[in-house]
Amino acid sequence: MLRQFVLLCCLLLFVSKIAGQKDSSVIFPRTQHRFAQSGFGVYTGYTPAWKTNLSQQQGSELNKLAFSPQSTTYLNISGMHFWGKVDFFINIPVFNIQSANRTSDFSTGVETGFRYFLWKTPFTAKISPFVGASFNSLHYRYLGNTSDKSDDGADYNKVSYPLNVGFSSIVRDKHYFEFSATWLYNNKATYYFDRISASSFRLPPFQFRLGYRFLLDTTVSAEDGALNGRTKERETRLGKAGKLNSFTLAAGVSSTFFLKASPDVAPYMGRHRGGNVFIEWGAGYYHHQLDAFLNLAYRSIDSEISAYGNSLQFRRKALSLDICKTLFDYKGFVPFAGISPGWERLEVSGRDPLDPLAAVQARDDQWKLGFVLGWDIRPNRLQSFTLRTNLRYFPGLTLKNEETNGKQYHFDQLEINFIQAVFNLNRLL
Repeated sequence: MLRQFVLLCCLLLFVSKIAGQKDSSVIFPRTQHRFAQSGFGVYTGYTPAWKTNLSQQQGSELNKLAFSPQSTTYLNISGMHFWGKVDFFINIPVFNIQSANRTSDFSTGVETGFRYFLWKTPFTAKISPFVGASFNSLHYRYLGNTSDKSDDGADYNKVSYPLNVGFSSIVRDKHYFEFSATWLYNNKATYYFDRISASSFRLPPFQFRLGYRFLLDTTVSAEDGALNGRTKERETRLGKAGKLNSFTLAAGVSSTFFLKASPDVAPYMGRHRGGNVFIEWGAGYYHHQLDAFLNLAYRSIDSEISAYGNSLQFRRKALSLDICKTLFDYKGFVPFAGISPGWERLEVSGRDPLDPLAAVQARDDQWKLGFVLGWDIRPNRLQSFTLRTNLRYFPGLTLKNEETNGKQYHFDQLEINFIQAVFNLNRLL
């Protein structure tokens, strides 16, 4: 596995050597039509073997943990912003290869972050170094000896904020190659290796990655109209006539992270941290003169925790109305903010074979007020679709009713819709 990874790194160096003179026409002139480029690709990450000391645990002979080397493949979705200077990305793990003979399971979840390219951008230099940061979820589970998994530990989840450095190269303006290293500096974990006592140790802190993306820009063909004034003239004429108001449909890949631990969940169960991936659907209306929009967003989010035979499933169905106003328009980068009143259906179910009386089955419907902010990539206001990124938060999402004997289960989550396609139906038809 390591040998193959080294060979891939050598391939990247070779690619950078043959990249030749860079063509800066992709990002110059610096118009709104060249502000951002979308990227879709595949990343491979290698995590070296790792050994860590285990703090004293009563009644156990464990004093060290050993992690086998592993390889993780990610689906990468990205946006190169500010004319190639800043890269926003999401990495979605597709599959993970580990040693078959192991006593624990370790993996990383969905990762969202950014990179800043130092000195020259990869569009203008054969090699472009970068620094960056992200947040994702780390997952660890102790594997017991029985085949029915009744003695497997909790799926421990920890939100991590890795720092990363690396370098990249772009070949023929569309083929992006990258080598990077990540450092998980906050890698300390506290884990229950049984239902009673906990121990502390450190998770593997380093990962090395090689990635490829295909870059594309769907709006540069409309640049001539912006430069000669035809686009502005048409926006003004159609806007005054109300013909740029439009009904919208939207769909995008989203992820969510739990922000609070539930006080009535047994400590050995761990806590929900998230990294769940789901599709967000939306339907709404955009008003051109106000430069504001309504969006009715539907999400269905499931998450489960289990340990030593005990399990809990959290299910959330949400339908909310985003009421948003744009803040400004900088070269097609259009931030917005708003409120999001909505309906929430929260459900918790679970069972413990060692305590049948502790079975949980509860559901509650609630009306809540949330907050939303994000940005659109909108080179002009005539487009039939735009790309949107948004974050949504509903404080105080708690399930508490008679069926749970007064217990509380927190559903406070940060929703991240990294890339969403928004279609303006009136301009399509």
